[in-house]
Amino acid sequence: MDNLYAQEIEELWKQCGQIDLSETLDDLKRDIVKFSNMIVPCREWLADRNKLKNLKHSVDSYTIKHLAESDIGDWVPHSVFVLSAYLEGFELSKSKLRGDVYVVSTNIGAKKR
Repeated sequence: MDNLYAQEIEELWKQCGQIDLSETLDDLKRDIVKFSNMIVPCREWLADRNKLKNLKHSVDSYTIKHLAESDIGDWVPHSVFVLSAYLEGFELSKSKLRGDVYVVSTNIGAKKR
């Protein structure tokens, strides 16, 4: 279980840097492993979303995560949501600090029709 998505998490860290409240790669890995049960629901939600041509900077990953939580009906860790978006092939920017949370811009669009 500790090696769950280890390579993908490392690639995500290299691409985006800090995510959510994770200060180190090991923090990020621990958080994702702890809440790995939410990866499938997130991926299913994301699979039903359009991929925009460009990154959307006006709405970040943390905001979109809340939309997913509403539809999924459960709390979703931001780190798990960002990894799920990465696994689903969405584009992600280098992280930036918003308040006390590191967020990324994405190309996650509206629900597919």
